[in-house]
Amino acid sequence: MYVRYETPDPITARLVQAMSSIQSTPAATEFIRKFGSDPLTLSPVQLREFQVRETERFRRIASEVGIQPQ
Repeated sequence: MYVRYETPDPITARLVQAMSSIQSTPAATEFIRKFGSDPLTLSPVQLREFQVRETERFRRIASEVGIQPQ
């Protein structure tokens, strides 16, 4: 789940807690794994760091194979 950067911390914390509770249920885990993934429970800071790393990784891969931004 994503929220605007300006979202107040108490609201973000409440959403994180709610999503973590949902993701930890067997039904949610089964749904996520059905699509070939594993549940990824990260804090907002960890999620941002993950996204920055992944964006840079895919930019590098795209550059290496000659894919240009459009």
